Amino acid sequence: MSKKNPVNVNVSVNAIIQKGDRFLLVQQAMPLEVRGKWSLPGGKVENGETFEDAVLREVSEETGLKVRKVKYLGCKHGYPQETVKHFFFVDTKLGNLTIPEGELLDIRWFTLEEVRLMKEQLRKPWVLAALEEWRHVGKITTTYAVDVKIVS
Repeated sequence: MSKKNPVNVNVSVNAIIQKGDRFLLVQQAMPLEVRGKWSLPGGKVENGETFEDAVLREVSEETGLKVRKVKYLGCKHGYPQETVKHFFFVDTKLGNLTIPEGELLDIRWFTLEEVRLMKEQLRKPWVLAALEEWRHVGKITTTYAVDVKIVS
């Protein structure tokens, strides 16, 4: 009997929150390698947590907004080098944005054009790609950076 090597996979949820023609982005404080970069609200899924529970928790923690409903949009990843990213459209209740001390530097609404102009200030290129795909296609096309064969 051979031993199997354990595989550690990081999984995140990312919230697309839209108000009119603007999208909500958060400015990272931590980790230090992404300090000052802008991203979608979200974070890692905790052990035993559903994707939906994770996106509800992350939106509340990072923005202070309460979620009315969520819609799963799709997934992107570059396994094994990158986190598996699940995207959700999140409809929130009206409320005041609150910035969690130590985790974020700022929270702001941006138009898609403004996000395009700040490409170098984004955490990663997938932030803009996800917003553009949502805006133009209405979903996130599941993509993989490596050949993946799904067996059902």
